[in-house]
Amino acid sequence: MSQRTFTISNVVGTDGCPTKFKVRGDGGHYKHSHASAARKACNQLCKLKNIKGQCAMIITVRETTQGSDKKELTYKVNRIKLKTPVILPGRPPMEYDTKVYSYKGAIPGCSKGLKKSPGPMRSKRSSHGKSSSAKTKKAKNH
Repeated sequence: MSQRTFTISNVVGTDGCPTKFKVRGDGGHYKHSHASAARKACNQLCKLKNIKGQCAMIITVRETTQGSDKKELTYKVNRIKLKTPVILPGRPPMEYDTKVYSYKGAIPGCSKGLKKSPGPMRSKRSSHGKSSSAKTKKAKNH
């Protein structure tokens, strides 16, 4: 039997508001199960967004295995930072624990009335990321 394959069809924050992540045409390519695909996608997206602590989102996964019924399942995924990393020989230390919960019902609408801002995510070199020393130098010059 061949391995089952999955793709991500939707990602929103836990409050139902859209995220900066674009689910491109393919939405990624994951193997094994719906839950493991959601877990892997969450870890990738939290890393992409450079979140170091707790990260939570609602992810909808669709099966893409040839001959399957293309079923979609939704999960709430929480990633938390461990107090002490788990170290296994021959592997990098595991700093996070990711929990996947089945999400029943409709995904909530964005209650804040906010929209996703246009354009790509800000880079680390944005104007808001200036160090405090750069700000003080600018203040002294004026």
